[in-house]
Amino acid sequence: MSGDLFHTVVTHRPPDLDALGTMVVTDDPAVKVAIGIVENPAFKFIPSGELRAEDWPGEPVLTKEALGAKGYLFVDVVGGQYDHHNRKAAAANPRKASILLLAEAAGVLEDRSGLASFVQVVSDQDCYAISVCSHMMVDPKSDTPHVPRDLKTLVAALNDRYPDDPETVRRIFFQCVEGLQCLFNKIDDGECDDIRILYDEDGNVDLRSMNFLTVDNAARGLQLLLENRHGDSDQVDQEIDSFWETVTDAWQGRETEWREAEDAVRDAAIYKLVYRRPIDEVEDGDVVLLVGHSDSKCFGTAARRGVTAKSPINGQPFTKRGDIALQFFSDGRFIITMMNGAVSLNRVVAYLRVCDLKKRHQDAEIKNLRHLDSVGTSKVELPDGSVVDQFYYPKERSSFGNRFNSNPKGHAVSVLTEEEVLFALRGALECFPLGRAVRHCLGQDIGTGRIPEYEERGEVGDEEAVA
Repeated sequence: MSGDLFHTVVTHRPPDLDALGTMVVTDDPAVKVAIGIVENPAFKFIPSGELRAEDWPGEPVLTKEALGAKGYLFVDVVGGQYDHHNRKAAAANPRKASILLLAEAAGVLEDRSGLASFVQVVSDQDCYAISVCSHMMVDPKSDTPHVPRDLKTLVAALNDRYPDDPETVRRIFFQCVEGLQCLFNKIDDGECDDIRILYDEDGNVDLRSMNFLTVDNAARGLQLLLENRHGDSDQVDQEIDSFWETVTDAWQGRETEWREAEDAVRDAAIYKLVYRRPIDEVEDGDVVLLVGHSDSKCFGTAARRGVTAKSPINGQPFTKRGDIALQFFSDGRFIITMMNGAVSLNRVVAYLRVCDLKKRHQDAEIKNLRHLDSVGTSKVELPDGSVVDQFYYPKERSSFGNRFNSNPKGHAVSVLTEEEVLFALRGALECFPLGRAVRHCLGQDIGTGRIPEYEERGEVGDEEAVA
């Protein structure tokens, strides 16, 4: 952009924590000077992917370069300079989210430990799925006792509540950050004795270990900020009440979803399996598999934490939880969630990918299916040369399927039936021959179930698994 300033910050909709955090950083005075942003920039939200004419009325050339020259700053979208989905940016700065790319480019992190910690926490959450708090912050006495009260969860809840209004999501998030900034300054000046600033081993502020990035802290800081502006007035109370009404309204949706997930876990089928571990791990052991039907994003978490249910045998209450959960959605998609590292998903990935491929085309060549080539959507080539999507493997590698929480529309629709998915999953966990699972999915005689090319190459990584 030749000499002019950026007047509009553009990111994707719905905005996630990284996108909103990057917007916050662009609002920093030092960043505005370094990057070249006007004093009061506008904010624009567009769908991820290719630029669409309907989002840019009157613009003749739809490229990030042409629009950038007209004053649009793209962050976390369209593969721009400050988008970590940009392959060049990702290669040069591995494991750095957009917020960190922008902050480093602006050169504002040195000697600003609080800002640096905020940027790093948001980046780590986006790249490694690390929580923004070191403990799950819930309030058992509130009306939403199951909903974590951290900023990441709030953003997700607001997006669910306002799917067509990303500006409201941004406004509430900016209020939170403004309140947290005020509270942090008070703590730094020694005016809040009940919150102690913690530092990491390098002497930098560690907001995550402080459990600082919560809505409760944001509201507390926001009240202090408003009292400084307006004194002790009714206006302060009204603004705080309005803030909490918006937040709790969004949280109620998550609480309802959680309760629906608990009911689905109570109704879930339960299987106790002998999990055959890969030869380089510890000895075999029992694992509990829960299989249920639910559209709730909370099903896997509820299965991990456990719910109180009645025993079908003696009617006594017990805690029903699983080491691994298989969740079927009403649209026919599914997701497999691993709990606390109980099992390895590599063998599960291999079994399901092979079964899916062979059911699509029996003559398809099995190659490089031991795990996904990279985190994301797996693809396979059919004999006619066409390439199709199979499944999705998120970056934290704790889930696998064709439906994932961050993308409610899901990915490829598997050709496998629910029964076939369950059969292949149990086969992977209990380590019976892969060929047996394939023949079952093809409706053939199970027989010995050998697949010679896998037996020879040891594709699954465990000789017993393919024998």
